[in-house]
Formats: sequence, C-alpha cells, structure tokens
Amino acid sequence: MATLQRIPVTDLRFSILLEETDGLCPLCARKLLDSTQQRNYKRAEAAHIYPHSPSETESFLLKDLPRLSDNAEDIKNLILLCKNCHDNFDNPRTVEGYLTLYNIKLQILRKKEAREYYAKHTIEEDIAVVLQYLSEVDESTKLPKLSYEALEIAKKLKPKTPYIFKKSIEDNVVMYYLTINDQLLELEKDYFGVSDMIAQEVKRCYTEFFYRGFSQSEIYNSLVEWLNKRTLNRFPYAVDIVISVMQQTC
Repeated sequence: MATLQRIPVTDLRFSILLEETDGLCPLCARKLLDSTQQRNYKRAEAAHIYPHSPSETESFLLKDLPRLSDNAEDIKNLILLCKNCHDNFDNPRTVEGYLTLYNIKLQILRKKEAREYYAKHTIEEDIAVVLQYLSEVDESTKLPKLSYEALEIAKKLKPKTPYIFKKSIEDNVVMYYLTINDQLLELEKDYFGVSDMIAQEVKRCYTEFFYRGFSQSEIYNSLVEWLNKRTLNRFPYAVDIVISVMQQTC
C-alpha cells in the first residue's frame, strides 16, 4: 500500500490552526506565537491526532476509536501544540491522550460549523427593541414573574444536563419570560407577525443544531453567539436571557 504523503504546514494552514486554538496550546495554555518588532516566532508544532504513519502497536491501540478524518493529513486531524505537549502526546501515544485531543478538536470543528451556519442566517432587527428594554431594566423595574410550575424546561433538557446550566435557564425563564412576551406583543402592534418571525428564526437554528447532534449547552452557546453577532454585540447580557426564554418554544 502506498505511503501517505505528508502535506507541509503552509503559512495558511498554520494560520487556520493557530486561530482554532486562539494562539494557545490547548493542553497547557502556553502561547504558540511570540513576536518582536522584527518578526514572529512560532512556538507551535502541528500534531497529528491520529498518527500519520501508525506503528503496529498504535494501529491496534486506536483501531476501535473514532477518527476526525480518514485522511491523516486532513487539517481536521491536525492541531497545534507546544513542543513539550507534542512530545508527551507522541511518546508514548495512549488512548487517553488520543481521546483528549480528539475531543478538543471535535469541539473546535463543531464551533466552526456553528459559526458557518449562523453566518448565513439573519434575524429581524426588531429583536433589538426587546434587547434594549432588557438592558435598561434596573432594581426599580417591576417585572411580572412566571411560576416555576409553568416551566417546560425540565421536559426539554436531557437528564444528564448539568444542574448549573439547567438552573440558569430556569431562572432566566421565570424572571423574564412574561416581560419578553409583553415586549413582543408591543412589537406586534406596529409589525404584525414579527414575533413569530423572530421565534421561527431562532427555532430554525435550534433545530438545525439539534439534528446535527449538538448538545443542549452547545446549542445554547451557539445561539447566544449567533444573536450577539446579529446585533453587533450591543446587548451581551440581554441576549443570554432572550435565548434562554426562546428555548422554551423550540
């Protein structure tokens, strides 16, 4: 069988991999790029998550484990590490070490997939009216609260959903569900059907992520990032609340 040819880590591939890790080694958080006024210094090496040329031992060790690509030279199978972590990962290669990098890279790829998806979708600018209102709420504002008995969150979240995530969503819904609903009804007076359009856009994104196998926390984080992008990061705290509430209808 022909030996798989190594693909050089060009400046472009290096830049893509560097961006994926935010410039830090994903295992020890060391900087992967240093710079002076004259030049940049690479402190990174491109590691093959599944080995380029596995030994018999490695082939046996990894034979039943998932792979990010059938081609070891695919950029999906590469990740930047500092030299020390790269050496430790390769010598010796272990199932635990492989799965650690596999899962880190998988999360990177899923985040990129989410960004590519929401970059193609828009939401009505009218949602900014609701976000603006929430941003201006203070201790003097009297908000109607939903009873915990009316919550549907427990039916929507999986049993293994972290409690802290579930509690955060529940608190947002109890505190703000009725207020957001009232604000959407106000919008309806001027723009009939706009609340349905907003809800459908969020639900479309939610459903897409759900059927792609994203966990509920991943969906939530992706929707928050998507809505922040759509509203130019003007209402970061309000966006978290709106997404929490709108998950009720998804």
